[in-house]
Amino acid sequence: MFQQKPENVSPQGKQNVYFICHPEDHDKYFEKIYKDIRKYSNCIVWYNTDENYDTNDIIILEKMNLFVIPITTKLLTEQCRAITHYVPYAFKNNKPILPLMQESGLDELFYKHFNDLQYLAPNSHDLTAISYDEKLKKYINFHLLDDKLAEKIRSAFDAYIFLSYRKKDREYANQLIRLIHQNDFCRDIAIWYDEYLNPGENFNEAILKAIQKSELFTMVVTPNLINEENYVKNDEYPAALHRKKILPVEMEQTNYKLLKEQYPEIPKCIDGYNDIELSKVLEESLVEIACRENDKEPQHNFFIGLAYLYGIDIEINYERALQLITSAAESNEVPEAIEKLVSMYKDGHGVKRNYYSAIEWQQKLVDYWEKKYFENNKNAFQKYLFELWNLGNQLFEKNIEAAECVYNEMLELCNKSPEKDNRYNLSVCYERLSYICEARDDYKGALFFYRKALPLIEQLSRENISNETKSNLSISYEYSGYLWEKLGDLKAAEKFHLKSLSLRKELIKLTGETEFSCRLLWESYFWLGNIYEKYSHIAKANSYYQEALILSKKMAKDSRTYMARRNLFLTYEKLGAICKLQDNLNKAEDYYQICLVITQQLTEETGSIESKRNLSISFERLGDIRTSFGQWKEAEIYYSKSLSISKQLYEEIRTPESQRDLSASYVRLGNVNVECGNFVEAEKLYLESLALRKSLVKKSDSIPNKCNLALIYSNLGDFYKHCNNLKLAEKYYKQEILINEQLIFCCKDNAEIFDHLAVSYIKLATIKEPYNKDLLYKSLQIYTTLIQECPDVVRYYQNKDIIEKTLE
Repeated sequence: MFQQKPENVSPQGKQNVYFICHPEDHDKYFEKIYKDIRKYSNCIVWYNTDENYDTNDIIILEKMNLFVIPITTKLLTEQCRAITHYVPYAFKNNKPILPLMQESGLDELFYKHFNDLQYLAPNSHDLTAISYDEKLKKYINFHLLDDKLAEKIRSAFDAYIFLSYRKKDREYANQLIRLIHQNDFCRDIAIWYDEYLNPGENFNEAILKAIQKSELFTMVVTPNLINEENYVKNDEYPAALHRKKILPVEMEQTNYKLLKEQYPEIPKCIDGYNDIELSKVLEESLVEIACRENDKEPQHNFFIGLAYLYGIDIEINYERALQLITSAAESNEVPEAIEKLVSMYKDGHGVKRNYYSAIEWQQKLVDYWEKKYFENNKNAFQKYLFELWNLGNQLFEKNIEAAECVYNEMLELCNKSPEKDNRYNLSVCYERLSYICEARDDYKGALFFYRKALPLIEQLSRENISNETKSNLSISYEYSGYLWEKLGDLKAAEKFHLKSLSLRKELIKLTGETEFSCRLLWESYFWLGNIYEKYSHIAKANSYYQEALILSKKMAKDSRTYMARRNLFLTYEKLGAICKLQDNLNKAEDYYQICLVITQQLTEETGSIESKRNLSISFERLGDIRTSFGQWKEAEIYYSKSLSISKQLYEEIRTPESQRDLSASYVRLGNVNVECGNFVEAEKLYLESLALRKSLVKKSDSIPNKCNLALIYSNLGDFYKHCNNLKLAEKYYKQEILINEQLIFCCKDNAEIFDHLAVSYIKLATIKEPYNKDLLYKSLQIYTTLIQECPDVVRYYQNKDIIEKTLE
């Protein structure tokens, strides 16, 4: 059953929002979302907690201006009416949908149901300058009209027709509205009718006012007018008699004699299905009141177009709305009309969603404000800049080069700006250009721009201290740490992640352990654990991962969301790696078995790419444990499962990450084949991996890509040494050393890379006798330093002992 909130308020003349969700999400999200929407619109919010779908629901759904839906794991993975009926209805009928993402990590599942529709996320990590509240306000303002604009629209109508009908005859009423408005001369005439509820005392005054305002009283005539007492007969008709011109339209054959007895002085009925007769009578009735001299006035057409788009005192007619709004936009005199077309095509409001049409109209909006700016319009600068920002963000989805050009144009405009305080605008430009570089794996470029943005963000945060600005600043510090880590500067990365952690600890004291604050804190612990793991500060890394484990367990227990359980997997996987570094293989295997259970469940529930990838990693880690125990056949089983998933994902998505994963799977299985004596198969697998990694470095010479290329050279060197092909082994070891020597200059704090370089020196030094002592001493020097800095890594002591014995 459809219900409204607040109850007992007439929806007449108001915008209508339909809240849909998974039934188990209603109590959790409805009140919060309702309050958020009502902050920006005096609308009626409807909902229906009954999972049974009634075809009569369509009558009410037609009147809805906006569908709002909280996006959760349950919604996307369990069958419910929201996904099976209401979302498809909204898409098919070009109703705008506002998805509100309540959990992270659901993008892939979301796009399966919602294609490329954009969502808003209350707890987003998007570092753009516009907050969730501002984005929500903008969206609501686009798709729900405020009272002032609704009044302007009403004043644009030439005249009003009051439509009187029985609730039982609502479908006939809808038909008659369409029949009236198919006449061109009636285009700008509004039709007032009681849309939803049974008339009663609460509505008497409103109905009386509407009758008084209308120039024509039209009646839907069916036997329902005469077969029982009703509101039309007792209230509406008497209010119109002798005061208004009355036009009865017969939509179902009715006994006119009885009709005249019960409705004194009622005129002869017009056949509602006789188009010619109905048009003639309407024209005669309205000839004196319908004025069409405004037809070519763009602002007038825009208002009437909005009336048809939103159903303001008129039926919703998207085709006519598009025609009128487009004509107003093409005049280049009404920027609001251009803006409206952008939102219509972008969000699928009244038209089929069309990315390219939205871009085309957004460019026209930019051109409009650019012209105003160069005409020295005082208010044009911020609008011009803002619409450029909108254009860049829309282009970013599918045309990163074009987006970059727009952001550079914004930056140039800001640098020339006469504004006294332009820090906010400049920070936005630098942020967006940083994201462009990151999307290309150009981390140097990303850091270059973000180092310009961050001081501005810090200044603005200090001047406007709040929980939100602290949260946003912590995210900015986290992003900075992420970029420094990608560039191999672990000291700088550590500094920023510690700053982020400090802010998040402070926030959790102020706000309590909310789901969002816990997730942010988990991320800080996880990132710092990752940093110290790369330092080879194992005890410190373990300490942070243990803190992350406490939080991820709590979140997984409290919410059971996809992201909470995925984060639990990531934490256990890292703890397994720590145990493996400490040669505690049994404990590592225990952690990896937990990882396998989690990822199997998530893959079964969601079938998402990320869950499949994590399942592949779980198999891979268990294969690593079997390898450490020398159990090659068991390792081959795990690695084969991992490779099968990696191949499937690479074929499906062809991303750099999937390419890296596949190349790693080839290497691991190649290693097992060497141990099992399958040298031909091993060589084939290694060369497959080499081709993938060379391709990755060609696309982006990032540090991770170079590290992976060095590792495959090491594998090939080992392989050819094992096959006694020392010439090829020496060639690949030298290529590995060349890359690692380049990497240590930009990754001075990364113990893992120094370890790799030391091992590559040993391998090249001992490939044939006499051993190269210079390389062995270089390797010994590296391990001596590493042991001083990372005293809890057992492998460093073992390798140092091996070198010293060799030198003896």
